[in-house]
Amino acid sequence: MKRTINIKVKHLVVGLLAASAVVWLYAGLVQPKASTHLAEYRYRQGGGDAKPALFRAIDEAPAAERWRLIREYMIEPGADTPLGVYNVVVGLGSTYTTYRTDDSGPPAFTVEEKLPYLTDYVRRAPVDGYMRRAAVQQAVCYLGLGDPKAALEELASAERRLSKNEAKSLKMMRATLLADRGEDEQALALLEELSADLSTNDADLNGQIAALKAKLLVRQGDVASAREEVARQRKAHEEQWEQLRQQHPNGSGMRSVMLEQLGRLDELLRQTAAVGEPAAVSGTVVRGDGSPMVGVGVFLRHRDDVYHSVLENEPYQTITDASGQFRFDGVLPGSYALYLGFTFEQIDGWTWPVGGNDWIDVAAGKQLTRQVTLRKLMDIVSPVDSEAVTGDEIRFRWEPVDGAATYRIGVHIPLGEGGTAGMTLREGVRETELTVPIEELYDEASLLAFTEKDGKDMPSPLSLLGLANPDNRFYWNVEALDADGRPITRSNGYRLDESTIGRFPFFYVKARELAPEDRLLLDGRLDEALAGYKAAFAANEADRHSLRMIVRVYQGLAAVSDDPRPLEDEALPYLLRMAELYPTKSAWSRVFDYYYSREKWEETNRAYAELARLEGGVNGYTSSVYATSLLHQGRLREAEELFAKAMELDDSHRFVGSYIAVHLYRHGSIDRAAELARRYPERELNPGGPVWAELMAALADEQAQAAAPDAYWRELREQLEWVFAGESESVREWSATTGYTGMKRFVEALLQVD
Repeated sequence: MKRTINIKVKHLVVGLLAASAVVWLYAGLVQPKASTHLAEYRYRQGGGDAKPALFRAIDEAPAAERWRLIREYMIEPGADTPLGVYNVVVGLGSTYTTYRTDDSGPPAFTVEEKLPYLTDYVRRAPVDGYMRRAAVQQAVCYLGLGDPKAALEELASAERRLSKNEAKSLKMMRATLLADRGEDEQALALLEELSADLSTNDADLNGQIAALKAKLLVRQGDVASAREEVARQRKAHEEQWEQLRQQHPNGSGMRSVMLEQLGRLDELLRQTAAVGEPAAVSGTVVRGDGSPMVGVGVFLRHRDDVYHSVLENEPYQTITDASGQFRFDGVLPGSYALYLGFTFEQIDGWTWPVGGNDWIDVAAGKQLTRQVTLRKLMDIVSPVDSEAVTGDEIRFRWEPVDGAATYRIGVHIPLGEGGTAGMTLREGVRETELTVPIEELYDEASLLAFTEKDGKDMPSPLSLLGLANPDNRFYWNVEALDADGRPITRSNGYRLDESTIGRFPFFYVKARELAPEDRLLLDGRLDEALAGYKAAFAANEADRHSLRMIVRVYQGLAAVSDDPRPLEDEALPYLLRMAELYPTKSAWSRVFDYYYSREKWEETNRAYAELARLEGGVNGYTSSVYATSLLHQGRLREAEELFAKAMELDDSHRFVGSYIAVHLYRHGSIDRAAELARRYPERELNPGGPVWAELMAALADEQAQAAAPDAYWRELREQLEWVFAGESESVREWSATTGYTGMKRFVEALLQVD
């Protein structure tokens, strides 16, 4: 019995030891894995503790697991270029986000949070397919912290761990950073090393090398060598791209962004060779309190490139240093605009009040400076926080802004699926409040937008109904402008912290209920809705809403029709009735547009006169259109005078070509017309659009070289007469046979002015 007991005790001890081993194995292996899985799950779900939990999991994990977590959650979704770091890009009156703005899903890491882990990975992790990206992202983080020297050192160190082929992109990044720091010789040496190791398969990298070499050569004053470099690489790129098209005959829509950029660079270099040395553009980005903004992306973009979003390989890009400063050397002549990239943390509660026409005109050899100052977002008072407006008028109120001469108020209509239609409600408001009758709000606040139904485009019902929809929630904003009409600050922007959120600019307009016709409209049954509105107006001509909606539905249907003119003709009686009963700018602008498009000049004159009598006068665009109609009527003196006024009202100078033409015709001086072209450069976002100063210079050279200058002048006047008369076919027939290329380019450009 005693023996048996001993045996059982011994077995019990062994069993306890075995169980302890299992517990130890569970605690040492299973539990950390479970903890890691939980941290990963919590991070993917988002939330306030998501990042700290993942950091703890990475810090406590064994090496192999540590590298996996860094790869999966930092490197894979990370930014391989400085542009990828920025959540918000601002420029020329536009703002767009490059990262989600909601709170769902995994939260993004800041550069400060990522940098220690990326550095550890680059220095200690096994060399794998992620090492190159990790090194690039590490450098991007250092740049975001205003420390390019550290970025250069770490890139060079990482290159030594990688194969020669994998290190190419790091070497290119290093050359670019050296060029940004003005260390041209070191940059050129790196580019020579790169060029020696590249093959024709490295097409984009070859293009980047050529562009950077050209930039450095231009900075040294050797424009000729820069042109040779770009031309050589452009030719090689074209040949390779042609081979690619032949291999993929169905890829007709393929395009090479690098080839387009090399072509643009080639043209700019040609211009530089003609006018002289390049220029420099520098500046500082600060907040309103004077504190410098470090790690802000700065992009200097040519007028032919601003029609699309900022690209990763923009030719002029840099990052502000520890003092908030930036600089671009070797800038080729032309019109440029600054675009800035911000993280949410940088722009939270602030705005860069850049206007839609804040251009930088770069001339040869000039040293230009631009100070960029972010301003605190302004505060609104009412309507806010989804307030329901039920009375006969709506009152917008906001806090005053120091230095503001006027305010501009905008309203925005959500269209579903994330779309929004925004419009200016009033400009030139001098007080800190604006009261608008509800019916006028319904009349003015509409902007045609489009959606798709059954594979066809159709006007968005929500945009047609506008603010007359009591079920839609709208929002508004206000902008403060100085005495010169330049923006100071605005209310709409990024407010992400409790201290910056303020009041929400949302409101409802509950002054009416939906009519049966409105419900048909919102269901997408536009023809039935139109019939209903017509019947309601026929029964009661005081039904302003039905009359308004008849005009809008016709406008929407005409916009998606292959032949809009019959629909516009059907709408005209209702449009005239609207303008007569409720003479708003919106109504009379549509009447003006209708008669102008039909070349009914007497009616056009009357509509313009009615517009001019309304409060606020006529804007620069409408004045320019009317000046064009005066040209067609042969009233050249009046047209020239009105164009001169319109140029001061419309900063885009969209119709400056017509102004130049009538001035040239009446006064007979190319030099004086050229001065107008320089004073009023066209600012439309039109890639490849006319540069009128260049066209006038070519015209002057051609006349000077003509065998018979007087005959040249007579031929030019004749073609201008055809342009003024609207005889575009006669101009095109002449264009096909003339030998005067400068005159041809100028006259053909005039036909495109609209």
